[in-house]
Amino acid sequence: MHNKKSTLLYLSGILFLTIIVYSGSVNNDFIRSWDDNLYILQNEIIKDVGFENIKTIFTSIQVDNYSPVTTLILAIEYSIAGPEPGPFHIISLAGILFYSSFNRQKKCFIDYYPPVCCSSYVC
Repeated sequence: MHNKKSTLLYLSGILFLTIIVYSGSVNNDFIRSWDDNLYILQNEIIKDVGFENIKTIFTSIQVDNYSPVTTLILAIEYSIAGPEPGPFHIISLAGILFYSSFNRQKKCFIDYYPPVCCSSYVC
């Protein structure tokens, strides 16, 4: 059993490494040759976070996937950042850090990496 100090040290190390690994993505553009065009740039559903679009997000398939949480997060990000990639990547990094800080399992981080992070996140 770990004490609080070693748990805090372990968590700080993971968060620090996560920031180092993913911080380079903040200045990157969208990857247009992959799925960023379909999920973000050409997806009209995420461009308005109104009731009708939220209803559509939870009742339809987007880009051959049913991933309403991912699409809703993209819509919220788009409402904050518009079509600018930097804020998307910053929000993604914040999500990864938030999830990492609550992952107290002893399994590999990748085993617990939530699919929701695959929206605009680097996974």
